[in-house]
Amino acid sequence: MFVAPLVYGVLIDFAQMLSDNICFRIFANKRKDMTLATVTTKGQITIPQLIRNRLQLKTGDKVFFEERQGRIYIANASQVALSEIQKQMKGEAEKNGFQTEDDVISYIKELRAAQ
Repeated sequence: MFVAPLVYGVLIDFAQMLSDNICFRIFANKRKDMTLATVTTKGQITIPQLIRNRLQLKTGDKVFFEERQGRIYIANASQVALSEIQKQMKGEAEKNGFQTEDDVISYIKELRAAQ
């Protein structure tokens, strides 16, 4: 009597393992840029090493998740913040009469000396 449920449970586990393995192979074959991760019961995932390297993520770094047109994107939060600041500052140096990077450095030195 207890053999059937045990065998059934093993078959289900085996079928799930095969399904996961097949799913991974299908993704790996069709999408070279796709990587698989598992969600824990707490909703956590381990970001695969390849992705961490590409995003230049280190322990303790924060990431942004963004949904655009039905797709989810992940980005290094530090890089996003820097990019936003660069966009906001674009053209400001020229507006204030700075022609070269040396002009900016000289101005910063003057400000520091005045303090």
